[in-house]
Parts: sequence; C-alpha cells; structure tokens
Amino acid sequence: VLDVSDAAEFAAGHVRNARHVPLDQIAEGVKGLPSNKQLPLVVIDATGARGTKAVAKLKALGYEKAQALRGGLRAWREANLPIDKAN
Repeated sequence: VLDVSDAAEFAAGHVRNARHVPLDQIAEGVKGLPSNKQLPLVVIDATGARGTKAVAKLKALGYEKAQALRGGLRAWREANLPIDKAN
C-alpha cells in the first residue's frame, strides 16, 4: 500500500504498514517506491482524489499494476479496517 497523502494527513491516520510517498514527490528513483515494478500497488489518500493522479504518474514510471483505492482512507475507515497514527 502506497499512501500519497501529505505529511499531516499521514500522521493523523494511515493504513497499517503503508509506505508514505506524497503525491508531489512521486518521481523516478524516489525513495519509498518499490524497486519491483511488477508488484501490485494499492494507492491511497484521504478521499481517493489524489490516488487517481498518483496512479497515472506511477504507470508512466512503469508500475502497471498500480490501482487507486476507491474512496481512499475514508472508505478504509468505514470498512473498520486497521488504522495507524504517527506518535
């Protein structure tokens, strides 16, 4: 799971074990992106709006199996799935 939220949103709550790479930092060679571009990659943000933009950027970088989570973290919370917060 790749979280593309900004730092404050990520600190307030994120999917357990998600990697944090803010949308504006997605670029070739950025730390945090998996080196294996064939792995499935679920992209999440607060509402799902930035996730779609991030998927387009990721696919341009060769991550063909990237998909945005519809509804973002809001949908994750509504499904009562685990959330972590920064300390």
